[in-house]
Amino acid sequence: MHDTDWPTVQGKVSHGGNLDGTTDGHATPNTCAHQKFTGSDGRPAVDNQLYRVMGCSKIHRGSKAKDGHDAFGIEYLNERMREGLTTYLIEITGIDSIQNSDNVTVGIYQGADPLVQDGAGGVQADSTQHIAADKRWQATVHGKIKDGVLTTDPFDIDLRNDAVWLPEFHFKRARLDVTFQPDGSLKGHFNGYQDWASIYWGMAKTGFLLEKFSAGNCPAEYAAFKAMADGDPDPKTGQCTTISSAYGLEAVPAFLIHPTEGKGAKTAQANQPMKAAAAQ
Repeated sequence: MHDTDWPTVQGKVSHGGNLDGTTDGHATPNTCAHQKFTGSDGRPAVDNQLYRVMGCSKIHRGSKAKDGHDAFGIEYLNERMREGLTTYLIEITGIDSIQNSDNVTVGIYQGADPLVQDGAGGVQADSTQHIAADKRWQATVHGKIKDGVLTTDPFDIDLRNDAVWLPEFHFKRARLDVTFQPDGSLKGHFNGYQDWASIYWGMAKTGFLLEKFSAGNCPAEYAAFKAMADGDPDPKTGQCTTISSAYGLEAVPAFLIHPTEGKGAKTAQANQPMKAAAAQ
């Protein structure tokens, strides 16, 4: 195998959304030229170059029967989250209706408490969760709900993650695209640009995972990231420094407690529909 022989996705369908605003992936001031996908839900012009790089990796590839949840790498992170490694919280305020609301505020936070598991090993709904006080792990953004689908304006956010693999997620121009379910939960995607160097570093520093379980090698993966990166070109070299990505998101209702800030803690109201959600 040559050092640059990393298997990349050749298919035309992916999860995700249109992040660059183009229909054909041509270069813009904020992006490099790249191929587009058709969304798994039929939407056109989807950007998900991270999937193009990692979709053939054995530790990231899941079966269709299990909706991808059996991919070793992703399942590992989900299991660690359920066991208390990290908690991500979403708060939605200003809701007129969970079907249609033109002006809502969405807060994305790092949680201070572990997720609470239900009897089946999933995430228990309606638990109480404290928001971590460190504002480095927070973002607030405008959103809207149309026909039961919540979408947000673009936002930047950093989130803590598994120190063994990738200590921090760095997202730029990220967006939420989630649908309210009949039980009050949310299901959809979190899409955005990530700095690909940190993703590569997380894989390379655990080289045995990359070499043994991902059917590839570090130089080959580095070359693939460099070739497929599509966001934030370096002004001197033109090399794109971020890569478009899409993450499946499932969330259950929860009650959020804000850190005390002079006037005391704020809590989610139990009588307001879907005031907050704790994300899995």
